[in-house]
Amino acid sequence: MSKHYKNTLAHQKIPLYYIIPLIIAASFVPLILRIYKVDYPLENISWYTEGTIFFDIYSLAKSNIIKILGVLSLASLINLCYKDPKTFIRDKINVLALISIFIIFISTLLSPFPYQATHGYIERFEDAYVNITYFILFLYAYNIKWSESHLKIFFKWFTASNIILGIIGLGQYFGFDILLNDFFISLITSSSLTGIKLDSSSMITYKVISQTLYHYNYVSFFTTLSLPFFLNKTIYEDKLKWRLFYGFTALLTLFNLFG
Repeated sequence: MSKHYKNTLAHQKIPLYYIIPLIIAASFVPLILRIYKVDYPLENISWYTEGTIFFDIYSLAKSNIIKILGVLSLASLINLCYKDPKTFIRDKINVLALISIFIIFISTLLSPFPYQATHGYIERFEDAYVNITYFILFLYAYNIKWSESHLKIFFKWFTASNIILGIIGLGQYFGFDILLNDFFISLITSSSLTGIKLDSSSMITYKVISQTLYHYNYVSFFTTLSLPFFLNKTIYEDKLKWRLFYGFTALLTLFNLFG
């Protein structure tokens, strides 16, 4: 008879601050915008012939924050697994995630374009480190014990983030884009660019609903993750005022999905 191992790591009580990296990753990172000047070498890119200086607004800051969260989550995960590493290894989901990390590592070593593999690409700085960090965050979320209070706090921030994104998307659909506002642009511009006049319309390419996620494809991906949660809360929430609140949030999310 085969043995089935229970993940006892997920039953260790953890303090509330342990879920802060996950709250930031799910709720704050999608909102982060920062305008940086990026010097990106293009010697190996045949379809670019002029210029190596680019301005990034959506991706680089998000990638850097994700990597920091990955380091913090990995340290906490190691601390949780230290007393009972066998339990961690015996879980098949953990093993599959570790195999995926190993595959990313090997593919990076064998890549014919090592710079792109380790630095990402223009406007899409999801390099090998970011992809590995996604798995670390997954492993961390999977292996910690989520109490009722942890879940409530996590989803409060997640809901707030979705409402902010939804309102931004609503404004973009009707022709008011906060990302094109000169005052807002000044707030998110790197200090190294102080005094330089930036044409935000040349950096923000997509004129449909892109929220703060760079591209409408990312908006559709994020909203299809969020919408089932809000629909569920709308149906099963006991108090009428909260049903109406989650119903409004679900409609706002749905509008952004179709927009």
